[in-house]
Amino acid sequence: MWKNKLVGTIPQTLGQNTNLTLLDLSSNFLNGTIPQDLCIGQKLEWLILQYNQLTGPIPESLGNCQSLTKLRLSYNLLNGSIPTGLLGLPNISMVEVKANNITGPIPSTFISAPLLGYFDFSDNYLSSSLPASIGNLPNLQQFLLSGNQFSGLIPPQICDMPLLNKLDLSLNNFSGPIPSTISNCKKLGSLDLSWNNLSGEIPLQIEYIPDLYLLNLSHNHLSGHIPPQLQLVQTLSIIDFSYNNLSGQIPHFDSTNISAFVGNPFLCGDVLPSCNLQSSAPAPSLQHPKQHDTGLLSWLVGVLFSAAFIVLLVGMCCFFRKYHWYICRYFQRKPTVRPWKLTAFQRLDFSATEVLKQSMKNCSSHAVTKAISNESLNVNLMTIISYKKIVAKFFCTKYLLLAPFLLF
Repeated sequence: MWKNKLVGTIPQTLGQNTNLTLLDLSSNFLNGTIPQDLCIGQKLEWLILQYNQLTGPIPESLGNCQSLTKLRLSYNLLNGSIPTGLLGLPNISMVEVKANNITGPIPSTFISAPLLGYFDFSDNYLSSSLPASIGNLPNLQQFLLSGNQFSGLIPPQICDMPLLNKLDLSLNNFSGPIPSTISNCKKLGSLDLSWNNLSGEIPLQIEYIPDLYLLNLSHNHLSGHIPPQLQLVQTLSIIDFSYNNLSGQIPHFDSTNISAFVGNPFLCGDVLPSCNLQSSAPAPSLQHPKQHDTGLLSWLVGVLFSAAFIVLLVGMCCFFRKYHWYICRYFQRKPTVRPWKLTAFQRLDFSATEVLKQSMKNCSSHAVTKAISNESLNVNLMTIISYKKIVAKFFCTKYLLLAPFLLF
């Protein structure tokens, strides 16, 4: 009855049918809780309820369902913990409870399911450490715990499972070194330990995993060199060592790009810039030394010219401010006007106008005639504003400090 757009809840009395063997209600719109007595007749083999909106805990009675072989409850809203005894059922082959709200640890007791081949509790809230008894699953092939809150060390017994071909412990808080016993997983094809707090060096024993095609160790605190023996693993096609503390020469891998090594400032070679043979660490700058020196020289010259120009302006401003009084006095001097003196008189046959014109030729070029009348001649000489007075007017006003700028 999967993909039938069913709504509502699963009847709590459904388990009273003691002949219930297979129950598949996946990909519907069911809500409510999972009935407690679904395996009351000990004949239930398949319980598939994924892709619904079920809530509440996984029934504890499923930990005693000896007939159960396949349990698929992914993509619901289930909470609570893993039922005790679930990993010890004699016939269980698949446990898939991905993307729920399951909390607590993996029960460390009763882990002895001889036929369990697929275990997926990814994207939940499981915590605590990974029990060493997890190695008591001899037939396990895929062990997926990404996106949880596990912490502590990765137990060395994790590779006591000889058929394991996919191990995903990413997005957790595992710490400590990668166990060297990882090489015991001879069938391992995909190893993802990214986004943890692992430290230490990459085990050399990884080269002894002949079928490894994916190795993701990114976003950890691994140090040391990338083992050059890894380039001899011919099946290795997907690698990611980014964002660690790795250093040294990068081995040559086929089909790799720079993104697999970013975040390791002391890695070099291959897709990264060549290593400096005289130093174990790469040069702090990738800029050519000559280009660097030329840029620095240009910058210094510009700074010196700017500083000299500022000093010159400040000096001239100080000079005009200090000698302001002397400059104003010099340019505001009144010219000496010598009055007419007639010491002898003689009657001349010239008109007044002709006398004035003749006098103006002998006087300073700065005197002008103000008034001429028929009865009397009043000559008032006015001094034309000279260049000195114009300069004095400029230098002796509030615009004094702008003078040095106008000179440029």
